[in-house]
Amino acid sequence: MGEKQQNEIDLNLFLEEIKKHDVISFDIFDTLIFRPFKDPKDLFNLLALNGNDLGFRKYRIDAEKGVRRLKQKYYGNYEVSLFDIYDELSKKIEIDINKRIKDEVDMEMELCYVNPFMKRVYQETLKLGKKIIITSDMYLNKEILAKLLKKNGYCDYTYLYVSCDECKNKRTGTLYQKIKEDYQNETILHIGDKYDVDFLKPQEYNIDSIHYLAPKDRAFPSYQMTKTIFDTYQAITMQYLYNGLQLTSVQKEKDYLYGFFVSGIFVLGYVCWIHDFAQKNNLDKIFFLARDGYILEKVYKILFQDIPCEYVLWSRYASLITVPGKDYNRFIWQFITRKVKQNKNITVEDILNELNILCLEEKLNMVGVFRENKLSNKKIREIFLKTLNAHKELVLESAKTKEEAAKKYYQKKTGEARKIGIVDIGYRASGALSLDYLFKKWNFSCQSTAIIAFGLNNNNSGNDIFTINENIVSYVFSDIVNKELFFDKKKMMLEMSVIEILLSAAPKPSFLYFDLTENGEILEFYEKEDTTNYDRIHFLHQGIIDFVKEYKKRIGSFSLLSHISGYDASIPLYQILKTEEGMKQFAKDFSTYVYSYMLSSGNVKSEVTFHDIYQKELLKNSLPYKLKMKMIHQLKKYPKFYKAIKKIVKGRVRI
Repeated sequence: MGEKQQNEIDLNLFLEEIKKHDVISFDIFDTLIFRPFKDPKDLFNLLALNGNDLGFRKYRIDAEKGVRRLKQKYYGNYEVSLFDIYDELSKKIEIDINKRIKDEVDMEMELCYVNPFMKRVYQETLKLGKKIIITSDMYLNKEILAKLLKKNGYCDYTYLYVSCDECKNKRTGTLYQKIKEDYQNETILHIGDKYDVDFLKPQEYNIDSIHYLAPKDRAFPSYQMTKTIFDTYQAITMQYLYNGLQLTSVQKEKDYLYGFFVSGIFVLGYVCWIHDFAQKNNLDKIFFLARDGYILEKVYKILFQDIPCEYVLWSRYASLITVPGKDYNRFIWQFITRKVKQNKNITVEDILNELNILCLEEKLNMVGVFRENKLSNKKIREIFLKTLNAHKELVLESAKTKEEAAKKYYQKKTGEARKIGIVDIGYRASGALSLDYLFKKWNFSCQSTAIIAFGLNNNNSGNDIFTINENIVSYVFSDIVNKELFFDKKKMMLEMSVIEILLSAAPKPSFLYFDLTENGEILEFYEKEDTTNYDRIHFLHQGIIDFVKEYKKRIGSFSLLSHISGYDASIPLYQILKTEEGMKQFAKDFSTYVYSYMLSSGNVKSEVTFHDIYQKELLKNSLPYKLKMKMIHQLKKYPKFYKAIKKIVKGRVRI
C-alpha cells in the first residue's frame, strides 16, 4: 500500500491489506502512540527543569550520540539503553543517574497517549484473528514499553521487539531480518510512520508495509512562536484532527476549524494569563464583560475553580447612557454624531426615544426642530445639539433610574469581594474603567483592575498612564509592551472586525442598559436579537472549547505549557491580520457574516457584512482612491476654492 495523505486514510484500506497477511507488525511512537510534541526531543526541555540544567536538551542529545558511537565501535551496533545514555551524560554534568532515568520514564508514561485511529486498526486486527507483533527502535527497554502499551490499551500481542534489547534495529534492517527469520512460513505486514524506516526498509526483507503519515508531519504553517509552545500546539492540533479518523460533521465546518486552529490557542493563553494575574494579585473575583467575555468565561470555568468568576452585563453603550455626565462630549458623539454619520435616516424622534428624553420635544419645537426631522440635515443637527447642551440637566436626570438599577445589579455581583479583575478583549478598557468609576462613586468596598487582550496606542492621549499605573493590564500589547504588535491604524476597522468574529462573538444580543420597574425590580435591555450568525458562532466556540480541553488533557501536570505569551498566542491570528493571503481567505470564508454597528434600543441601526468591510478596505488601498484623497488633501489647503469645487460637483461626483 503506497503513501497516503492523512485526510485520505480509510480504515477499510488498512483492513484490506491486513486481511492478506498472517503477522501484523506495528511501530509504536507516532503510530500506536502519540507524544504531545512535534519533536520527541522536546521532552528533554521539560526534563531540564527537574535538575535546573540549562542546556540539558543538548547534553542529553549529545550523550545519546556519543554512547551510540562507542557501541558501534566496540560491539558493532548502535543500540543503547536509557542507562547507557545517562551513564554517559553523568560524565558531562553532575546528575543522579537513577533519579533522572526515573524522571524521563515517568514523563513518557504521563505524556504519551493513544492514537485513536491506530487503536481502531489494532482492535480490528485482533478481531480478524491476526498475530500481532510490535516493533520499535528505542532506548526504552521492553519492560518499560510493555507498561506504556498496556496503559494505552494495547494488549494481546504476540511479541514486542525493541532494538535496545535485541541489539538490532529497523533502520539498518537487522531487526526486520530477525522478524522474517522468526516467522519464516508466514506473510508479514509492517505499519509505521517513517517512510524510509517503516515503509521502504521492510520491503528489502520481503515484508510488506503501509506508510502511516504521522499527523505532526503533515503540512502546517511555520509560525515564529517559542519552539516548545509551537511544537506542542502543532502536534496536539494535528494529532487530534488528522490522525486518520473521519472528521465529524461539526469538525468539518470551517468555523469550527478557525476556532480550533486560531482562536483556541489565543483563548487558552489569555485565560491562563488572566488566572495567573488573579493569583499573583490576590483577586477575589473575576468579571467577564458581555459580550466579549462570553467564551472567555466558559473556558475559564472549564480550567479553573479556585477564583470565582461571573459573566456580567455591561458595555460601552451602557456606560455612556447610564452616566452621561461623566463624559458628556463622548455621550453626544456616540449617540448622535456617530449615529448620523453611519445612518443618514436617523430622525429626532429616534434619538429622543432611545435616550428617553421626550421631555425635550417641546423645547425643540420652540426652536423649529420636530420629531420627523432627519439629523443628517446640518442645520437641524446643530440646533438639536445646542438644545441638548443647554438642557444637559434633563438628559442627566433621564439616566438616574438606569444608574440606580446598575448599582443594584453590581451590589449583588461584587458581594464581599475586595479585589476584582474586569475582563474584556479591548481596546481602551472603557467598559472596565467606567465600572471602576461607578464602584467608587457608589462607595463599594472593592478595587478593580481592567484586564484586556489588546490595548490601543495614542501617544498624545496620555492614556498610557493607566497602563503604567496598572489600572489597565494587557495580554498582547499596550502603550508600553509589544508595541510592534499594534494594529495597523490604516486597517483598524478591518482588523478589529476579524477579532470580533474570532474572539468576541457571542450567541446573545448586545446589552444596552439596566432600568427599574415601578416596584424597584431590575430590568435588562438588549439590542434587538439577530440570530443570523448564531450557528456559526456555535461551531467557532465548539472548536475553541475542544482545543482547550484537548491541549490541557495532553500536557497533563505540565501546566507551564499553557503559560503562552500574548505574542505566541496571537501569531496564528496575526497570520490572518498581517498577510494578504490570510486576510483574503478569511474574507472569503466570512463574507456573509453580519455586523450591527450602531447599537440602539430602537429599530434604527447600521448593518454590514464582513464582505462590505473588506471591499471598503480594498477600495481605500486602491491607487485611484489614494490619488483622489491626495487631490482632496491638496484642495483643502485652499478652503474657498475647495468649497466652490464641492458645490460644482455635488450630486454628480462624490468627494
